[in-house]
Amino acid sequence: MNILFPLALISGFIGFILLWIKSNKDAIRRYAKKKCWEVVDIKVCMSLVVRTLKYRVKYVDENGLQVEGYCHVSLFLGVVWEDESFLKWLVP
Repeated sequence: MNILFPLALISGFIGFILLWIKSNKDAIRRYAKKKCWEVVDIKVCMSLVVRTLKYRVKYVDENGLQVEGYCHVSLFLGVVWEDESFLKWLVP
């Protein structure tokens, strides 16, 4: 009986993380569709030091070239690519 509560907490936490990853991948796919890109693959790159989830995204751009980039999903900014500057979000 005493072991059931910690197991329920652990399984709930794992379920939350999996749901979070799925919703982030959906946000990346929506962003790519808006840019007329075709997503080939999305891989999770977890960083325990920074405590963020980064994603390695392979996609085919509008010119037909296969491109690989890294991004993360922010609650307020949306999908942010590593090669983008944060000044883009501050300066109109």
